[in-house]
Amino acid sequence: MLNQKDLLLFLYKLVDRYIFTQGDRYEYNYNYLNPLAMTDVPQMPLINLPRLPKDEIPSREWLLLVLKAMSVYNINNTAKASSGTVSFSTDDVDSDSVFLSDKLNSLETIEQQINEVKTTEDVNDIAFQLVSTLKEVNEHLSINEQLDEYRNHQDANPTDSNTQFSFEEEFQKIDVQIAEQLEENPDNISFDLDSSEQIAIANLKNIIRYNAQLLELADIQATENAEDGTNVNFGSVGDNYSHTLEDYDNLFRLITKPEIAAKFQQDIVFAYMQVAGPNPVMLKQIKTADPRLPITGEQYQQITSKIIGKADSLDIALQEGRIYLADYSLLEGMVNGNYPRDQKYIYAPLGLFAVPPVGSSSRSLIPVAIKIQQALFTPLHTGTWMSAKSILQMADSNYHEVYSHLGQTHLFIEPFVVATNHLSKDHNLRKLLKPHLEGTVLINYGAHQSLVAPKGSVDKLLASNINSDHELAVKGAQSCLFNFNEVAFPKTLERRGVNDPNQLPVYPYRDDGMLIWNAIHDWVKGYLSSYYSTDASVQNDQDLQKWASQLVSPTGGRLKNFGEDAQGRIKTLNYLIEAVSTVIFTASAQHAAVNFAQRGLMLYPPAFPLARYIPAPTDPNQQENFIDGLPPLDRATDQINLLYLLGSIYYTKLGDYTNSDFHSSPRVQDALKNFQKELKTIEEQIRQRNQSSERLLAYEYLLPSKIPQSINI
Repeated sequence: MLNQKDLLLFLYKLVDRYIFTQGDRYEYNYNYLNPLAMTDVPQMPLINLPRLPKDEIPSREWLLLVLKAMSVYNINNTAKASSGTVSFSTDDVDSDSVFLSDKLNSLETIEQQINEVKTTEDVNDIAFQLVSTLKEVNEHLSINEQLDEYRNHQDANPTDSNTQFSFEEEFQKIDVQIAEQLEENPDNISFDLDSSEQIAIANLKNIIRYNAQLLELADIQATENAEDGTNVNFGSVGDNYSHTLEDYDNLFRLITKPEIAAKFQQDIVFAYMQVAGPNPVMLKQIKTADPRLPITGEQYQQITSKIIGKADSLDIALQEGRIYLADYSLLEGMVNGNYPRDQKYIYAPLGLFAVPPVGSSSRSLIPVAIKIQQALFTPLHTGTWMSAKSILQMADSNYHEVYSHLGQTHLFIEPFVVATNHLSKDHNLRKLLKPHLEGTVLINYGAHQSLVAPKGSVDKLLASNINSDHELAVKGAQSCLFNFNEVAFPKTLERRGVNDPNQLPVYPYRDDGMLIWNAIHDWVKGYLSSYYSTDASVQNDQDLQKWASQLVSPTGGRLKNFGEDAQGRIKTLNYLIEAVSTVIFTASAQHAAVNFAQRGLMLYPPAFPLARYIPAPTDPNQQENFIDGLPPLDRATDQINLLYLLGSIYYTKLGDYTNSDFHSSPRVQDALKNFQKELKTIEEQIRQRNQSSERLLAYEYLLPSKIPQSINI
């Protein structure tokens, strides 16, 4: 969520967080993303680090997963850039590829080991393996020698423009600041570091240092490639900006290119992203024609004949509930961005989709039309249709990242952190919810400090300016916070008219999501029923009622339409079960659905551009190459780096309450065993579903084994 340099420096500071004492303070702050209620995180003096409550400090396993992911994409970028004017020490590029592929396999093995950690010694062993792997890469590619050569050249030819950022100098500053902090505040030291802790800190810092060297070299190589006229231009949009899909493909040297790269131009795959893509929450059934999309019955017949080989009736399709709208009107009025350079364009398109009639060879969703400003594009307009699809996908990506992902999961869950931690530590609800809130404070701290901050990743990569993105994120959060009683997963499907498999047969997000929802709901029911036998017992739990009251308070979580009366009181066990199920589902399954597709799908910039770099076509009959509007290659590289990181951190697993302390109750134990058993059954069921030809790409984002317990990335 931070740019790479800032992230490495932040992680370097974070490694030493374990030697400082932490508080238990949980209070609301409304200034980070005004007016949202977030957890207050004061800054520590000198080192500018968040003073997190002790329960919010990330584990070393989490740190290792993040550093492992960073290592992969930094090696990928250094390998990619090696074809330029700065070369590796060896002349045998094929040999380098084999070597680096082998190291990548080692890193994947390390990831598996991280998820199986049981002791501090295990953590140290894995950290040492990662250090050793990075050291081998450094030595094989002569990273230090190349950096020294470049620095010597810069020293011999100094200019204002080639002043090089020094990671090592920054690391040394941090070490000095931490030493000063400890000297001035000796009471802040939480414990004396034993040898195991010292080894852990040293290994983690070495991993960060090796990554810093890889990043520095990749930046140098990319800069020199851009300056060399014989190489592909990585830079600004302009007269020399001309790329091919092969140029984007070449950004994937070691990181695997997503499967969608070979299929995204197909109409049926484009439509499939509405039901199994990163943002599968847009479709809404319509029963009457939308005047904003003036498609005639004759045009509809021609379009369906072209795509499915069979003319369909628009009137009958509307009557049968087979027409769906993806409406991005919320993006209207957003201001076009231009950071860090080049004009970017954001649009608010409308997409019309249809399900073929019963008896068709396939009943997968198909695209019918796209409205962009005043122009209407259809599959009949061969010159601009691909550009129209690219623009809609760009709008969908912006909507996804800021509204559906950041707003409706990260920021929606945050108010529950403070209220839940104000419950006593032995309260049954706190014990149940605590694992589903782990890591959210730190991740959201990164969001408001960097992600949606000026000159952060969103500002750099997305199409609008940062103020517009800020406003959209708040709208996304408030769409849930102000309508809590309407955001349970089954209700969202029903409200959009997409809950009937007979009308919309192929909808992996809905079908797999309902399996997970039902399993979570049954688990929560079994758990809470072991503590509350009647509605009266719910009403009489004063701590529970204070929790609810704090959530709806203007000086608390600021929720609306929460509870069973105007004061937010919880009166029935059934309501409590659904409310808690909604929180757990959002923090686990819903976040998994919108987060991990970032790596599985959005990693390929031509399929999921985050901004448009030329104005949209205004004449559907003109000729245009959609590639002309895609991001420059350096921006595409940044997209790959960020989304690879965000989509790679599988920390904790739904249903694993190993570190929880509610296992003493036999009824809770039985309910938990049933939940875990059901998740295993669902895993097999989804894998079987993914074998179906109707699933054009396997939908793996709601596999229970790939759903973390909480929003921790």
